[in-house]
Order: sequence, then C-alpha cells, then structure tokens
Amino acid sequence: MNQGGSRGLKGIEPRLQPDLAWMDYLSVGVIIISSSADLLYSNQFFNDWLGYSSDDMTSLNLKDLFNESNQLATNQIKQFADQDAGVNAELLDHNQKTKKGYLKFSHLPQTQVGGFSTTDELFMVQIIDNETFLSLETELNDIKEFQSLITDTNQDLIFVKDEAFRIVFANQAFLNAYPEDKRDDIIGSTTFEDYLPDEMEEFLVQDKLAFKSGRSQVVETISMPDGQRRVFETTKIRFRNSSAQTFILGVARDVTKTHKLVNELERSNADLDQFAYVASHDLKSPAHAIKQLVGWLDEDCGNELNDQGKRHLDLLKNRADRMMTLLDDLLAYSRLSQADNRVKKFNLKQLVSGILELHNDEKQFNLTVDDVDITAPYVPTEIILRNLIFNAIQHHDKSQGTIQVFFDTRHSSVDYLKVIDDGPGIPDSFKSKATEMFQTLQSRDQKEGSGMGLAMVKKIVKSYHGQLSLESATTENGHRGLAVIISWPKKTFIDFQAEVQPSLGLN
Repeated sequence: MNQGGSRGLKGIEPRLQPDLAWMDYLSVGVIIISSSADLLYSNQFFNDWLGYSSDDMTSLNLKDLFNESNQLATNQIKQFADQDAGVNAELLDHNQKTKKGYLKFSHLPQTQVGGFSTTDELFMVQIIDNETFLSLETELNDIKEFQSLITDTNQDLIFVKDEAFRIVFANQAFLNAYPEDKRDDIIGSTTFEDYLPDEMEEFLVQDKLAFKSGRSQVVETISMPDGQRRVFETTKIRFRNSSAQTFILGVARDVTKTHKLVNELERSNADLDQFAYVASHDLKSPAHAIKQLVGWLDEDCGNELNDQGKRHLDLLKNRADRMMTLLDDLLAYSRLSQADNRVKKFNLKQLVSGILELHNDEKQFNLTVDDVDITAPYVPTEIILRNLIFNAIQHHDKSQGTIQVFFDTRHSSVDYLKVIDDGPGIPDSFKSKATEMFQTLQSRDQKEGSGMGLAMVKKIVKSYHGQLSLESATTENGHRGLAVIISWPKKTFIDFQAEVQPSLGLN
C-alpha cells in the first residue's frame, strides 16, 4: 500500500509539521495545496484512488492531475474557496485514465492546523469519487424526502428558531396556521408581530429559557393569526448544528379539544357533586320523617302484629336506617371538595385512638399504631382513617380483632400509610370494584353501610396525587385480613400547601 499522510509536507521543516496521520483513516480524499496549486499533502484515500505514490504526489501540481478539458485556474481555486463551494471535475490517475470526482475547496487557516512555516495561502480540498458522491447525494435526498414526509404530514406545528428568534424552518402545519398571503414571509421572521403583546412576551420568555437551559415546556392559549383561540402544549429543545450554531426546535401540539373536554369534565364533576349534595340534603328531611313514622308505628302497633308483620316492620326499620346512612355518606362524599385542606403536624397514634373510641362500642378491637408525628392535611386524613377503621370493624366476622396502622417513610421517594385488619378480607375478584361507589360484599340486609367508604378514601387519595391499593394480609394468628395501602410522593403535602386553591374534586 502507498504511504499517505505520514510522509512529510513539501517545503516544511519536519519539526514544524502538524500530525495529519489521522486523515489517512478518512473515507474521502484530502489534499492541501498552496495558492499556486502545488500539492503539499495528500492522504491515503487520495493516493489509492489515483494510484500515485506519496513521492509522486509531492512533485505534482493540482493542474497536472486534471484532464485538459477540465482545467482549474488558480483564481478559480480561490473563488471556490471563498465561496466554500464545490465543483465536479475529471482527474487523471497514474495511467492517465479519467477519474470523475467532486472537489470541495476551503481556506485552511494556518492557526487551525499549526506547524506551517510558510506565508503562502493554503487550501484544503476534499475529494469524493463520483460513484460515492452520487450514492451519498441519493442517500441525502432520500433522507430529506423522508424528513419532509414526516414533518409535513405531522399535525403538530414544528419549527426551528435561530438565536435571533427568527424562524429558519417550519413544517406545513405551522405554515397553514397563517393566512395564505403571509406564509411566504414566515421563514426569516420572528412572527412575534402576529400575536398579542402578552403572548409575544411569553413566546420570548420560553425561547430564552430553551436557549439557556436546553428545554422549555408550557401549555399556552394563543390567539392565532386566523383569529381562532387555540390551546397548545409547546416543547422547545436546544440543539447545535455541525457548524456549532445554536437553534431551538419547537413542537406545538394543539390540545384545544382535550383542554375543552377536561374543562367540561371538571364542570360535570362539580355539577355532580352539587347534585349529590342537594339531593342528599333535601331527601334527609322526608327520610328522617319516614324513619320516625316507622318508630311510632312500632311503638303503637308492634305488639299487635303477627310474626310475619313483625318481620315486615323490622325490614322497614332496616330500610329506613339504611336510607339515612346512605344519604349521610352521599352528603359527606359531595362535600369532600369543601373539606378543610390545611396541612398541619399531628400525632398519628392520638388521631387513630380517638377514631377507634367512636366505633368500638359493641366489638372489642386491639389497636397497634405507630407513635409518630406526620405532616398532612388533618381533616382529609381523619376522614380516610375513620372510614378504613369503621370498615374494618363493621365487616369483621368476629366480635374481637386487631387493627394495625403503620406509617412507612423508609423509601426514598414515597411515603406509605397502611391500615391492616385480621378480618375476612376481600376476594381478589372483588378488589377492583371495592373502591367504586355503592359496592358491598354482603347484602345490605346483612350489613349496614352505604358502600361508599372506600370510594371516599379513593377520591381523597387521588386528589393528593396518591395511590390506593388493596392487598390480602396474613396476620400473626394466620387469619386472612385486608391491608389498605395508601402511598404518595414525598413532599406532596409541602407542594400542596403552596398551591393557591387546593382542590379535592374528581379527576
């Protein structure tokens, strides 16, 4: 194999010569020439392509390599270099056979290469043989067409801005957002003047943020040039091109319909809560009256009824009691969004002990609870624990049992609140439904309750971006029980406390 760039540069002292050996590993030809077109250096690819030895190359002028019909004068070389341009040319190999190639000329500042002790103007020429060039050109065109296909069929608005905040690229969706007579003026402009002053200011803020930090993301409502108000989720990412120029790539997704649906859903949830409140509140009076009348009927006529009549009367009393329970729970559910959401520090054991005293009259339950101080919204936490403890007692199949309440902070990113009982538990097939409204394991004739306890717990937990899970738990005595596990990211309540208007509405 011929020796390439490892040889010396013609006319240059060896101690001053730059190390250009790495150029021998390039897949394109590289030569360095003087202003008079003398060859000072050629890499391995160039030597192999034309079949010259290194010694032969050092004695040649670039003009010696050109076909007579395709001469390049010195002034042309300078012109191509000034324009950083290329030219198709025909060169001759050592057998005087024509080799077609593409030559790209550029100035070679001595300060960038180093080691040149000449005052002569130097040029670097990159040579790609014609076959390779055409292959690369075809591949490049295919890539461009593919990129164009992706960007122009994408419904998102895609654009690129330079450091002067000018649009240097925009896909068809972005252009279509403007009236037809303005589309030709988009490229090269900032487009700021097409928007309201406060919107323009926000664009500029997000652009600067993306250039500074590398990324910005925002949901923004924009008055479009066509007069429509649209909501966009816009992401901007900083990048640099091969010339080290900095740009930002922006992708704006139209989420107007989604935003509208979310708003409608929030309004529907609010209306549903309001309806539940009004219905449960207004129905309590007639329900209370029915319950009272049933009691009077029992007092006045209970002893005169036969066995079947007494069963019917007992059933009527049960139904009246259940109606009152359901209305009370429905009213409580509808008012969760209005609960006191203030975050405070309190002792978990004291809170749970107080709750247990209210529900531990008929059955006797032992309590195990972590004696720890936690910081959380006190009222919602009390509602959660009250419902879980009440459920554990109400649905237990024995008159005695154990309830355990643990607060686990050992995990790096998540806190856990666990309530575990030693009751009959919940079958795996029912766990997915157990947190829905009005769901009960047993007939309401067998067990009191509205079936809304876990639904209320789930609603509160979701409002604080937490998760609720139901798992089977085997206690020390081997009895199957239920473990209710509530988790939330650490610092959730610190962040929540900072919010202006906390909400417990359904999501």
